[in-house]
Amino acid sequence: MNGNSEQRNMMKGVQTLGFALVEATLFLDSHPNNQKALEFFRKNLQAYNALKEQYTKTYGPITLSDAAGDSWTWVETPWPWQNQEA
Repeated sequence: MNGNSEQRNMMKGVQTLGFALVEATLFLDSHPNNQKALEFFRKNLQAYNALKEQYTKTYGPITLSDAAGDSWTWVETPWPWQNQEA
């Protein structure tokens, strides 16, 4: 498996978990005491944070808040369109 494919798969996982969190948030807005939904949200938030952290450490920041550090890492990695295969 090449790096670009691995990176795309990891990013897809981050996006999938992010989508699940948005959907869970919308559901919880109208069902705030639903324990299954709360557990789903907590479980997916933990998975999202872990995968996003792994992605950021491996490939660079996803959001501006991920770029904080000893240097401005936001511009040190290729932009998404620069990783596309021809």
